[in-house]
Amino acid sequence: MKLAAPRRTRTLAAAGALLLLGSVTACGDDAGDAPESASKEDFCGAVAGVFSPDVEEDMNTEDQIKALKDAVENLADVGTPEGIADDARNGFELLVEITAEAEDDMSEDELDKLGEELSSDDEKDLEAFINYSMETCPDDIGAGFAPPEMPEDLESELGELGELESEGTAE
Repeated sequence: MKLAAPRRTRTLAAAGALLLLGSVTACGDDAGDAPESASKEDFCGAVAGVFSPDVEEDMNTEDQIKALKDAVENLADVGTPEGIADDARNGFELLVEITAEAEDDMSEDELDKLGEELSSDDEKDLEAFINYSMETCPDDIGAGFAPPEMPEDLESELGELGELESEGTAE
């Protein structure tokens, strides 16, 4: 199955949810064994791979999930830098464990439902890890996100929308 661009983007977002907001039933790889002395450079390189995995335009959902899992496995091999806060480290460990338990052949519907059983403490820990990653590696992670294209003349574009709205209410 080939995914169209909007659907592929949605699938990647859902797969990202798999990585960042998965189910707490995970009990796979012992992420607590991951190194706690990674260099900032190594950590940022690995975490950038999670935020921007090696996904080809024509990959199906299963291959996209595998690419994301590979990126998290690499992050687990690298580990976290010394001095990471306990809640951020817990979020890192949860991310690794969740990803290890994810099925490669999950449907988009299953991906959409992930995270529904996440405890508030786990949510906070995952958020702490994401925030730590973004604060520690803004240049590396930022490369994975492209801002939406804005019209060259945004003001005129918005003006046209306002005119259309006015015409619609005048009828």
